[in-house]
Amino acid sequence: MLAGNRNRWSAVKLHNYNRRRLISSTLLDEIGEWTIGDYLKIPNCTTGYAIAAAAAAQLFEKTQEFGCPIDVTMQYWWRTGVRFQGLEPNIVTTGAGQPSLIDAWGKRKADPRRRFARFWQQMAYNAQVYRRVTK
Repeated sequence: MLAGNRNRWSAVKLHNYNRRRLISSTLLDEIGEWTIGDYLKIPNCTTGYAIAAAAAAQLFEKTQEFGCPIDVTMQYWWRTGVRFQGLEPNIVTTGAGQPSLIDAWGKRKADPRRRFARFWQQMAYNAQVYRRVTK
């Protein structure tokens, strides 16, 4: 399905664990089972994605220095020029109800200072996305 539509995408998330909605979408197949589209905010998590060779090369070129996890880098698409789209419904799934090891190791949700810092980080990110989407 994606292989037959290579001219319509360069990077596609195949799993959206938090069910962020697509802000625009088009049918990808003739029977109407799959839609592809853009997110306002690209969901983090790299459980599954497809990426074209040119987009992979561009992402590799722009991320030579490690600054943050790749799922966060994917959200800041204007830094790399590679904007990930979404595919619905999910093609890749995970074990539902499995606890996050990241949260368990860092206990980051229990720290009230972390929540305050995260709030301001989200506000700054949302301002950047809004500025780019409304141009």
